Amino acid sequence: MDRDQAIAEIATLADQAAFRPFFHRAITLLRNPDQLVQGPFGVCGLTSILRTLLCQDDLTKFVDLVKVVFVGGRFNGICASPGVLLDRRRKQFELKREFHTGSDVEQLDPGKELDFILARSLGKLLKITAPEMYASEVEKSREWFANFKADPNHPVVSLFHLDPEYVAELDADDLSGDLGRAIAANSQSAVAGWGFVIDPAHAVLTVEAKGSKWVLRLAGANMPDESDRELDLKLVDGAVQVTYNTYTTFGSYQKQGDIGLDRAGLVAVVTDVVGVKTCQSGDDITEPDLLIDEINAAFTSSTGFVYALVCGAGSWRLAARGLEAFLGKPRADPDGTPASVSHIVVVTGPIIPDQDNEAFVQIPTWTWGKAFVASMPKVHLPQYVRGYVRGTL
Repeated sequence: MDRDQAIAEIATLADQAAFRPFFHRAITLLRNPDQLVQGPFGVCGLTSILRTLLCQDDLTKFVDLVKVVFVGGRFNGICASPGVLLDRRRKQFELKREFHTGSDVEQLDPGKELDFILARSLGKLLKITAPEMYASEVEKSREWFANFKADPNHPVVSLFHLDPEYVAELDADDLSGDLGRAIAANSQSAVAGWGFVIDPAHAVLTVEAKGSKWVLRLAGANMPDESDRELDLKLVDGAVQVTYNTYTTFGSYQKQGDIGLDRAGLVAVVTDVVGVKTCQSGDDITEPDLLIDEINAAFTSSTGFVYALVCGAGSWRLAARGLEAFLGKPRADPDGTPASVSHIVVVTGPIIPDQDNEAFVQIPTWTWGKAFVASMPKVHLPQYVRGYVRGTL
């Protein structure tokens, strides 16, 4: 099914009440797959796979996905009744809209709701056909994403309490002495419960009401997910209560439809759900030339695809904006171990040497709705690209 045929087939669904609001967006994606967006959702792996369906010469699988979501039926032999895929996705989108605080990269655009619905439906299809694998990916997401388990009905959680003797230092905005040490000593409750460290050296304390209410702002540059955080401190019943609103941080939440995929999860979706012809994967390849050869092998076929599991998500964001990004190795995790995988991108063509600097390589990349070329020192490639999944559709 070529692109014109796919557009004509999608047009036959335009009279379906459920699909009518999304018809024009579907046509836009068919005409320009690079306009697909992940938005503020933690579905980078699923969105990458959806783009692969949009970029094929044969668009049958994309059309089949649209049909099974909006009409019901089968996708690669997986049965879904009308509404099974669509209804919950729309609720998740609305919940994200309600709680999302926004950022300069991942805006929630109601006109692009279809992008999330289709991508996240691939995950739901995995749940239907391979429930144990899906459950495993959910459990891993709980480990990776600090706020994944947060409940929108009870967003504020208590982290710890401080003795009232620290009120004078709180009123003085002074984190350099005993107050700072007491906060740091209690940081483990934030680490264990919500995956972030409270470091007074990188915090700003503001007095909202002397003697009773304060705000502690933590810089995102020192957080694993690079998100700023605010902690509320209030004098309650003779103690200073430190609370954290889990829904004020940009991040990934199970109830909002987010789900992270590791290498095994990516393989499961492309093989068990999409039904690709071939699939290979690997990780922790330390030799740059070997890693390049493995990734570039995907492009010997016209239906080849490759996804890179990358760390240093902030650097990839800068590269997507056309800014310098990859001059050094990605920052290590807070415990000193090598940086963890934090994002999945599509590698859209062979990795080649940079003609202007022989020590660099150029990586044709798509992510966050942008196609761009990321240039980085070749020696650092294995630190940024920690794994890959490639195959043919």
